[in-house]
Amino acid sequence: MSIVSNVSPLINLARINKLDLLPRLYDSVLIPQAVWDEVVVQGVGQPGAEEVNSASWIKRSTVVSAPLVQALRQDLDAGEAEAIALALETKAELLLMDERLGRETARHMG
Repeated sequence: MSIVSNVSPLINLARINKLDLLPRLYDSVLIPQAVWDEVVVQGVGQPGAEEVNSASWIKRSTVVSAPLVQALRQDLDAGEAEAIALALETKAELLLMDERLGRETARHMG
């Protein structure tokens, strides 16, 4: 099963020492560059930063459709916008996102 994750699920699972649940359920988790930057680069020293950085099952990917991300950024932050765009581009079966507006947008986009 192909899945894409936004920032919050990764950080929140890391905070409760349960990030290891994801590779038990899925072979790999795809994250866009904006999610990587927020968790690993900007979040250095914070919960999830080292875990995401060292997890071999988390794969980074660059979003191809900059116009889609730009349109989504009207209402969403960079991580949410890129996660939705990446899920659409890769035809992911699941998108992990806890923000209400992001979920509603993703649901609306199919």
